[in-house]
Amino acid sequence: MIEHWRTPLRKNGGICLMRKALSILWTALVTTAGLMAVPQAAQAAESAAPPTIPALTNWTATGGTLTLSADARIVVDNTTAGEWTVGPTQAGITQQTLNQVAAGFATDLAAVTGLSLPITHDAARPGDITLGLSADSGAGPEGYRLVVDTSLHITAGTSAGAFYGGRSILQILRQDPTHTTVPTGSTTDSPAKPIRGVLLDMGRKYWQPGYIEDLIREMAWVKANVLVMHFAEAEGFRLNSPDYPGLADPASSYTQAQMQQFHQLAAANNVTIMPGFEFPGHAAVVADYFRIGFGDGPNADGSGATAANSCGQDYTHGWVTPAFTMNLTNPRTLQVSQQLLATFMPWFTGPYVHIGGDEVPGGLADCPAVQSYLTANAATYSTLGDLLAGHINSLDTQINAAGKQTVVFSGFEETDHPKQTVDTDVIVMDWQHETGTSPTLAAYRTIQAAAPGSGLYLTPNNYHRSYPNQPWLHEEWQPSTGASMLGGMMSVWADYNMWAEDRFFEDLAATPRALMAAKLWNTALPTESLDGFQSRLSRIGKAPGHVGFPAQTHSTDGKPIHLYPMDPAAYPAGWHDAAPSPHVRAVRDTAGTLHGSTYIIDNPLFANDGARGSVLRFAGSGDGVGLGGSDIAEPWTYSVWVRRTGNQPDATLLASKTGAIKLEQYDTEALVGFTRSGTADYSFPYSVPMDQWVQLTFVTTPGTTTLYANGAQVGQVDASIPLPMHTIGQGNGTTLKGDLDNMAVYSQALTQAQVTAQYLPPVVPGGDPLSGTQIITTTVENTGALTMTVDGAAVTLPSPELTPAGDRLATSGALNTVQVTDLRSADPGWNVNGQVTDFAAAEGGASFDGSALGWTPTVVKAGDGQQVTAGQPVAPATDGGVKTARLLGQAVAGHGRGTAVLGADLSLSLATTTAPGTYRATLTVTAI
Repeated sequence: MIEHWRTPLRKNGGICLMRKALSILWTALVTTAGLMAVPQAAQAAESAAPPTIPALTNWTATGGTLTLSADARIVVDNTTAGEWTVGPTQAGITQQTLNQVAAGFATDLAAVTGLSLPITHDAARPGDITLGLSADSGAGPEGYRLVVDTSLHITAGTSAGAFYGGRSILQILRQDPTHTTVPTGSTTDSPAKPIRGVLLDMGRKYWQPGYIEDLIREMAWVKANVLVMHFAEAEGFRLNSPDYPGLADPASSYTQAQMQQFHQLAAANNVTIMPGFEFPGHAAVVADYFRIGFGDGPNADGSGATAANSCGQDYTHGWVTPAFTMNLTNPRTLQVSQQLLATFMPWFTGPYVHIGGDEVPGGLADCPAVQSYLTANAATYSTLGDLLAGHINSLDTQINAAGKQTVVFSGFEETDHPKQTVDTDVIVMDWQHETGTSPTLAAYRTIQAAAPGSGLYLTPNNYHRSYPNQPWLHEEWQPSTGASMLGGMMSVWADYNMWAEDRFFEDLAATPRALMAAKLWNTALPTESLDGFQSRLSRIGKAPGHVGFPAQTHSTDGKPIHLYPMDPAAYPAGWHDAAPSPHVRAVRDTAGTLHGSTYIIDNPLFANDGARGSVLRFAGSGDGVGLGGSDIAEPWTYSVWVRRTGNQPDATLLASKTGAIKLEQYDTEALVGFTRSGTADYSFPYSVPMDQWVQLTFVTTPGTTTLYANGAQVGQVDASIPLPMHTIGQGNGTTLKGDLDNMAVYSQALTQAQVTAQYLPPVVPGGDPLSGTQIITTTVENTGALTMTVDGAAVTLPSPELTPAGDRLATSGALNTVQVTDLRSADPGWNVNGQVTDFAAAEGGASFDGSALGWTPTVVKAGDGQQVTAGQPVAPATDGGVKTARLLGQAVAGHGRGTAVLGADLSLSLATTTAPGTYRATLTVTAI
């Protein structure tokens, strides 16, 4: 759960948390067919290298410039055109032929310069750009020799070097005002380290394929070359194989065909994809699927668990279930691990496989089942550390047999493992030692993944607060020159940002990723400032072919784009709930997909006495909610029900690095306000009273922010900020003392009339003896072009009355209609199901079973050609009612495309002894 503060086994079984001017004046231009050489009159010996990222490792200037013309050609050396290497090589070079590199360079050159130059294998002539492979380039496996005179020449020992030479030229051209001129001179430029990588947490979070493709392009643009796709975490497994139906959700995972597309793009950009798995820890989704967690019994279905063969909650971390770790005493654990590797390793062409191998909870050493197993196998194992090392070695043997190399996280070396030693051919990704050269790992090749001040970690939640240390990366870091240290890795972790926007992460990752790649290529300390580097990064721009994110748009329909009812809810489909309540709870967005997540400790708690349903209760510090949304530019509207239960200086509702919405503005008498970080604090002449529900609504247009309380205007400030959507709570951990309910975000400025109209007084207990109010929550699962909308978010049933027989209370109503639109070309058909929770009273703690609700589904409308049928009627208080998941309607395969509208008559049947009160339940409707 806390991937970047990895918890190694300690020898005592405990755990430790971290993880000169010329005398000649030129009076004429020397012109060639394709390029123009222009020696400078007074600065021909200028030695400053042209600015690139990474910076060139050396540069010898000759004092002129070359301007590309439309007559230039790209000339590929005919003798090496079909080769990828003629000299030294290394693991991970993607083996594109020189012809393939030339084709990609030509495409990118056209994008940067507007010049579409032909590729030829004819003899070169003055003015051409030449590409060739030579064993005498002197640049190593990934380096290149660049000479710019009256022509432009790139020579390398491998196609990777030729590719990188092309990146440097393209960056130089991008910065030229005409995008056609480069300085004359030469360099032999090569990287200091062979691994310059990025780890992307694809287990906790599903990343859109378009973003991954852009990431590959951006990595190559700054000469980063290894992408660790960390597919497995406790909360999700993202490789979708028909061999394991249900292990990965099709809508939030990647098929073998998708991986082939990633590989093709990565190969064209000299990026190696390293698959990342998790064995045996961080494995709840796999352990629960195969029933091999430490809490499971020895039988295939996980049954038969006893204290003698399983380890329960007492022996693992309090914020994870026993399934967090595969049961190392169960032989099926190794069988499943090997089976998964055998299935998925062939999907990947690169030389590395990451298997995790860390953070096995130290408390398992005290489990009687583990101790008994160690006693029975004393010749091989004597400690939990031995079990871990043995498991790693078994998988390493399998990976080596497939012609690949094993990578693990550090941590095993700090365990007590007297009878098993992790094989020294294993590469260790060291996230614990800031220098990347720990003496405890002296026998291993390492990849540096730790640095002072979270230098190489991006885990942007308000619990870990890990952001790469950019000043250190730029100004101080000099990676070890030792041959055993293979390079470095910037890790992007999605803890408690599992449903965050890709843009949110990329905005935070782009600069440190470039800083890391630059320093691993050229380790020399820079002479420019960090601001200078950032300016250079801005000038070189995005990689050719980069698509980017769609521009933010604003709505006009008066509907929220995000809506948080603050009701307890299951994780969205495709995510595995790997934490015992109240840890890491989902905070569902019922209008969009920006769901939130609580943290592993100091969690806000759900309660059932909200303004309009359940409530999320905060204690003031550390108990925030991760959202991971990008700031929303003005205009916007933000509305939330708040009940203050205590003073909390600087209490914060929403925040990001750029600003915050404050319930109690800093250095005021608890006035509501907002902050533009580093600029100013603003406040309104209004304070939320204690122990009362108040609906606050902020309406912002550029330069103006208006505050409403319970639908009435209470203040206005002549300033505005983008709406921060990073977290509920501040980066320093400050939240509020009180409760939040029904939080809504609109990408428009609501009118005063709209603000008033959307205000509904809080539900007050009392009044009618029994009114069956429901909050209807709709889960719209993203399965391609299958979409679903609900006509309204609430259903209120009349107060129940005695039945004619006098033995029951009954009432009825109608479900708000559900519209299902399926535009998927495969037309696989669809099902819509519903399931209700138990009903709970707003006050007093009374409740009744959700089985009291029944329904009679109907097809209100079906499109032409659709074959849609309604689900079977379900009587209330019979066979579980709608508390058991029930079919609302379905369309058969081949006849589901189009739009259908479903409905249902609702019926509620209660015992006459049901206590008076206002009861609510949540009915979740899911389309699959």
